[in-house]
Formats: sequence, C-alpha cells, structure tokens
Amino acid sequence: MKKVTLVLVTIAGFVTLMSCNTTPETVATSVVATETVSAEEVKAEPVVEKGPAWEKSFYVDDFGDPTEDSYMSVQVEGVFSNSATENSELTAVLMVDGDFLNIQLYEYNSGPAQSFESGSGGIMKFKAGSEVITVNTIYDEGDAGVTATDLMIWEQGVSITENVASYLSKLQGKDNVKCVISVKETYGGKSSYSFNVPTKGLEAVLASI
Repeated sequence: MKKVTLVLVTIAGFVTLMSCNTTPETVATSVVATETVSAEEVKAEPVVEKGPAWEKSFYVDDFGDPTEDSYMSVQVEGVFSNSATENSELTAVLMVDGDFLNIQLYEYNSGPAQSFESGSGGIMKFKAGSEVITVNTIYDEGDAGVTATDLMIWEQGVSITENVASYLSKLQGKDNVKCVISVKETYGGKSSYSFNVPTKGLEAVLASI
C-alpha cells in the first residue's frame, strides 16, 4: 500500500512541475481563417411571383385539336355558401375573349353551380385595394354604388358582357384582388361565391381585348 501511495505522489508532482514550466510558446493554439465577402459578391435570389397567372389558351375543334381562335384564362380556388352548406370548396375558371368575361363556377371542385338558373338576379363585387367595384344584373333591384348593369347569370356561372376592359383595368397592378358573387337562387335563397382574382398576366389580357 505504501508503494502505491508513493507512485501516486510522484505522478502528481510531475504533472504539477510540467504545468509550472509550460510557457505560452509551448501551448498549441488553433487559428480559424475567415474570409470577408463584400456586398457586391452576394447575389440575391431572383424574386419569383407565386400564384396562378392568366395564360393564353386556344379553342378546339370537333376532333379536340386546337384552332387559331384564342382566349385568356386562369383557374383559382375559393369557397361558396348557400342554404345547404357554408364555406365549401369552389373552383372558378375565368375566361376573357374580347370584350367578354366568363366565370365558370364549380361547386365542391367538381360539378357546375346548380342552385340558380339563367336569368337569375345577382351582384358581383371586386375589391382592389380600398376601391370596391360593383357589377349587377339587369334583373336585380339595384344596390348602392352600382356602376353598370353588365352582369349576366347563366346555369354554370356568370359573365360580364360589356365594359370588360374598364373593369379589369381597375384591377391591374393591385395585390390580393377579391371577388364576391351573390346570386339569387331559384327557390328564393342566395348563393355566394368568393375567390381572389390573379393580376399576374393581366397586361396580356387587356392587350387582347
């Protein structure tokens, strides 16, 4: 037991001696090299505008082949409500051909709207920034702020048949343009459809009118 104690004391003393004799020159240090990058060398990632955009499409003939007749269109998602459901899934397809805007409404993202018929009354409103643009049908009793009676209601959707360029030009350059369509149903209630209107590619749409 005494021999073991003597060995431990000797090792401890040796370690202490080495610690005292250590100089800064004998201490190894690691240096991390750094490189400064100037602001000019940092390349910004290109900004990609997300979301659906208006695109050019072509009508097809009886064989399904595209013709030379074209139109501008975009498909968006939204919600609809009526007496039987609330905030259910909606697909809206917007088509512009000349001075004519057609909006096909597909309830539950599948079948066309079934709760109203051609000739029904209704109102469509766009909200672009702080401006609200209202379009109503000639069958409607009217509403405050109505600017024209250019809205036509049909079995699968609605259409603006006049002054399309005037309406769309008010949406150009705006972000988060909202659209709400309210249609009187055949059995006395109302159906409402809500979705955002993309403005990406709207310049090409206006040029085609």
